Amino acid sequence: MRLRSDGVGARRRARVRSGAAADRARQVGYFNRALAQVTEDWACPELYNQRAGALVPNPHTPLLWTQANLRLALAALRETAS
Repeated sequence: MRLRSDGVGARRRARVRSGAAADRARQVGYFNRALAQVTEDWACPELYNQRAGALVPNPHTPLLWTQANLRLALAALRETAS
């Protein structure tokens, strides 16, 4: 993941590389929660609706900005794992 060299990128790098165990645990927890929302065909739905007692993704799937954010989260997770 390539980060910008301005202040925003520097702050993000500091957060990603902090190495604090509590931060890492929260990062993994949030990432796992995001993965649990992905559909069987690897699409990221906008939301789920309840139909006949089952949760089904709404028609606005895949939501591309959600997929992009998930990709960024994966890159950050890889960076903190190394």
